[in-house]
Amino acid sequence: MILEITPPRSAVSGYVFRAYFEKVLPRVIRLSTGSAEAELLLRYYWDTIAHCVPADAILESLRSSGFVDVKHRARGGLISEYIGSKSP
Repeated sequence: MILEITPPRSAVSGYVFRAYFEKVLPRVIRLSTGSAEAELLLRYYWDTIAHCVPADAILESLRSSGFVDVKHRARGGLISEYIGSKSP
Protein backbone atom coordinates (compact mmCIF):
# COMPACT_ATOMS: atom_id res chain seq x y z
CA MET A 1 0.00 0.00 0.00
CA ILE A 2 1.14 3.49 -0.82
CA LEU A 3 -0.56 6.53 0.72
CA GLU A 4 -0.02 10.07 -0.48
CA ILE A 5 -1.66 13.43 -0.08
CA THR A 6 -3.46 14.40 -3.27
CA PRO A 7 -3.85 18.01 -4.39
CA PRO A 8 -7.51 19.09 -4.34
CA ARG A 9 -9.19 19.41 -7.74
CA SER A 10 -11.16 22.52 -6.86
CA ALA A 11 -9.33 25.86 -7.21
CA VAL A 12 -10.81 27.12 -3.93
CA SER A 13 -9.84 23.99 -2.02
CA GLY A 14 -6.41 24.08 -3.64
CA TYR A 15 -5.88 27.66 -2.45
CA VAL A 16 -6.97 26.81 1.10
CA PHE A 17 -4.80 23.70 1.32
CA ARG A 18 -1.82 25.45 -0.22
CA ALA A 19 -2.11 28.29 2.31
CA TYR A 20 -2.43 25.75 5.14
CA PHE A 21 0.60 23.71 4.03
CA GLU A 22 2.79 26.73 3.19
CA LYS A 23 1.85 29.12 6.00
CA VAL A 24 -0.05 27.56 8.90
CA LEU A 25 1.47 24.09 9.24
CA PRO A 26 5.12 25.26 9.16
CA ARG A 27 4.45 27.73 11.97
CA VAL A 28 2.68 25.10 14.05
CA ILE A 29 5.63 22.75 13.54
CA ARG A 30 8.12 25.48 14.50
CA LEU A 31 6.18 26.32 17.66
CA SER A 32 5.73 22.70 18.67
CA THR A 33 9.29 21.51 17.90
CA GLY A 34 11.38 24.66 18.11
CA SER A 35 13.08 23.50 14.91
CA ALA A 36 13.77 25.97 12.11
CA GLU A 37 14.76 23.02 9.89
CA ALA A 38 11.39 21.32 10.40
CA GLU A 39 9.62 24.60 9.62
CA LEU A 40 11.61 24.97 6.39
CA LEU A 41 10.88 21.39 5.39
CA LEU A 42 7.14 21.92 5.84
CA ARG A 43 7.24 25.16 3.83
CA TYR A 44 8.29 23.12 0.80
CA TYR A 45 6.02 20.16 1.50
CA TRP A 46 3.25 21.61 -0.69
CA ASP A 47 5.61 21.57 -3.68
CA THR A 48 5.98 17.81 -3.34
CA ILE A 49 2.20 17.43 -3.15
CA ALA A 50 1.54 19.71 -6.11
CA HIS A 51 4.08 17.88 -8.29
CA CYS A 52 3.12 14.31 -7.47
CA VAL A 53 3.51 11.64 -10.11
CA PRO A 54 0.16 11.04 -11.87
CA ALA A 55 -1.88 8.10 -10.60
CA ASP A 56 -1.68 6.29 -13.95
CA ALA A 57 2.13 6.34 -13.83
CA ILE A 58 2.17 4.93 -10.29
CA LEU A 59 -0.28 2.17 -11.24
CA GLU A 60 1.77 1.24 -14.31
CA SER A 61 4.97 1.19 -12.28
CA LEU A 62 3.40 -1.14 -9.72
CA ARG A 63 2.12 -3.46 -12.46
CA SER A 64 5.47 -3.52 -14.25
CA SER A 65 7.14 -4.36 -10.94
CA GLY A 66 5.07 -7.52 -10.63
CA PHE A 67 2.17 -6.36 -8.51
CA VAL A 68 -1.30 -7.67 -9.37
CA ASP A 69 -4.81 -6.51 -8.47
CA VAL A 70 -3.48 -2.96 -8.46
CA LYS A 71 -6.05 -0.32 -7.49
CA HIS A 72 -6.15 3.41 -6.86
CA ARG A 73 -8.69 4.93 -4.49
CA ALA A 74 -9.09 8.58 -3.57
CA ARG A 75 -10.19 9.10 0.01
CA GLY A 76 -12.03 12.32 0.76
CA GLY A 77 -10.34 14.07 -2.15
CA LEU A 78 -7.18 14.43 -0.04
CA ILE A 79 -5.55 11.03 0.17
CA SER A 80 -4.64 8.66 -2.64
CA GLU A 81 -4.36 5.02 -1.74
CA TYR A 82 -2.57 2.58 -4.06
CA ILE A 83 -3.01 -1.10 -3.30
CA GLY A 84 -1.55 -4.15 -4.95
CA SER A 85 -0.48 -7.69 -4.17
CA LYS A 86 2.79 -9.30 -5.09
CA SER A 87 2.19 -12.17 -7.48
CA PRO A 88 3.20 -15.62 -6.14
